[in-house]
Amino acid sequence: MVDDGSQKTLKIETELMRLMKAQHKEGNWFIADLRCFLHTSQCPERIRAEHEVEAENIWATVCAVLILRLKYASEEGEWKLLAYKATSWLKARGVANVAEYSDLVSSLLIT
Repeated sequence: MVDDGSQKTLKIETELMRLMKAQHKEGNWFIADLRCFLHTSQCPERIRAEHEVEAENIWATVCAVLILRLKYASEEGEWKLLAYKATSWLKARGVANVAEYSDLVSSLLIT
């Protein structure tokens, strides 16, 4: 029988692996990939106004990077390169500071 601590660790590893595997080869995520992590997936108006065409993918990628940082900080060695690829993808689309959305994403996280 697995104790509660081991079950929690297994759940975290499974969620983290699911998030990591959902990253697309270009470095981004789709919002559908994040539904199990966020209470809502609605893209903020600011991102929608600034990035009409790719707004949903940009928002999803911002959220994914921040989920990694906020929820899985202790496993940074596992996801650091994925976050680097994602932030490079975001910078190429004019999003230089993912951290400015940290409070918003934190409030949307399913705990």
